Amino acid sequence: MPPADLVAWRFGLGAGALLIFRRRGRRLTSALRRRGVVLGGALGSGFLLQTWAITYTDATMSAFLTGMLVVIAPAAGWLLFRDRPLPMTLPAVGVAAAGLAALSLRGAGFGPGEFLTLAAACCWAVHLVLLARWAEPEFAIELAGVQTATVCALALIAVAVGGAVNGTSPMPELPADGATWLSVLFLSLIATAGAMVLLSWGQARMSATRAAVILTLEPAIAALTAAALGGEFGLRIVIGGLLLLGAMFLVEWGGRRDQRARLPVNRSLEC
Repeated sequence: MPPADLVAWRFGLGAGALLIFRRRGRRLTSALRRRGVVLGGALGSGFLLQTWAITYTDATMSAFLTGMLVVIAPAAGWLLFRDRPLPMTLPAVGVAAAGLAALSLRGAGFGPGEFLTLAAACCWAVHLVLLARWAEPEFAIELAGVQTATVCALALIAVAVGGAVNGTSPMPELPADGATWLSVLFLSLIATAGAMVLLSWGQARMSATRAAVILTLEPAIAALTAAALGGEFGLRIVIGGLLLLGAMFLVEWGGRRDQRARLPVNRSLEC
């Protein structure tokens, strides 16, 4: 399916599911609703970019580059809110840059798919930083609903603009067969509605950097899935992937060390 069409179906059905299961009598404040639209704009931009990018690159490369949000998120927090970056952020950026260089060593360097995926990671890093500040766990379903509906609206606009430019239908095309419908339903109900509720609930309880580190499970799982479905691992992918995972470890290790340094000293145990 065309990228924007797939995003429109995925998030449209996801928003419908969240509307059905939302709790009656729970209404968002106007401020939280506006924040949900902003969050949906950042999230939708990332999904449109990544879905477009995946037509130019493979799943393994996409997964590793998406994992870069663990390094981008602290930088986004500093730029948006002047949150002090962790001491290990700069070394992590250097290791990540080495990983990206290793992944790009294939003649022509980075192609459009890789650049678009990195742009998507930047959008998601901004989304994580904002969600960590704005999320309220008691409104997880409602906030997820506003975000998914906003992403669907963005995708519909992209479909309409593409139709006007190319002289095609301004509406998303229907999934072609039963297998495609099953894929769309999986993406809509499990990977969108379910994931967004969990993310909106969980992000209210942790920092954006910590959430980004946890989300780096995606590269490992996506790489294993791609390999199981017939993907191939070359030395370049292995080296680049290990360097990116190393950057993610540095951010997490630095965060834990900084957290321990801030713990108050128990004076009663001092000699």
